[in-house]
Amino acid sequence: MMMLWQKLGAALKKVQGRLNSSELSEEVRELELSKLKALTEVFYYIENYLLWHEPSDDLMKKYNLWAGRLKEPLNMSKDAVRASNNRFNAEIERKVGESTIDSIVNSSSHEELKGAMEQFRISSGLRNIKRSYLVDLLAFCTQKHGGGAFSLRNPMYLIDILSDLTAKVDLSPEEKFLIFQANHDRTSAKYGQEDEVKRVILRGILEHDDEAFSTTKEAFRLYNSSQIEFDIVLLAIEADLETLDKSSERREHSR
Repeated sequence: MMMLWQKLGAALKKVQGRLNSSELSEEVRELELSKLKALTEVFYYIENYLLWHEPSDDLMKKYNLWAGRLKEPLNMSKDAVRASNNRFNAEIERKVGESTIDSIVNSSSHEELKGAMEQFRISSGLRNIKRSYLVDLLAFCTQKHGGGAFSLRNPMYLIDILSDLTAKVDLSPEEKFLIFQANHDRTSAKYGQEDEVKRVILRGILEHDDEAFSTTKEAFRLYNSSQIEFDIVLLAIEADLETLDKSSERREHSR
């Protein structure tokens, strides 16, 4: 049985091989490049799988065993290792989608590719992870919205921290953003540094081609090139969240 990460590696190699051809038309090359981006997004989800869940020793062991990062697992026979890997592979494949990788590689149009990625982003929960991060970011910086599902990783008691800070000094939206991105776990050796989970999620929002976050992505691009202030970024985030919520409502009504 081929593990999902092996299947993904083969797919990436196949698409990269196609792109090495000098005989591709501009239209086909553009589609293959989009497939490469799509596969890279799936890789991002799998590579950072442990970040999307509450950490546990059991989950880390299963993931690292499956990913081949535990070369000589203690007290496990080869059959036990194989069984554990097969179970975990089935679990993660359900989230990614059993046919997602093949659908991406075999897409004959941008419309087909977009449909495959739309299904992946919903079934894996990746879009909701990014949405929840933005909900919490907006809540922290504006105190307009309630916390998202991501609040499990970023407790909204941070709002109390922000209230204490603003009582002492008038913070700019950019300063609030930097505070939000920091690690607030006082038991962590990385307390006060940029939080890894938030950094990875924001990188995904800015690097991937999910139209659901296109306004936010463009706003961050302009902000990072010093063309706009961070309060405009917050408006862009709010616009994307409103559009997402309306899309979710339409999907619910159509069921």
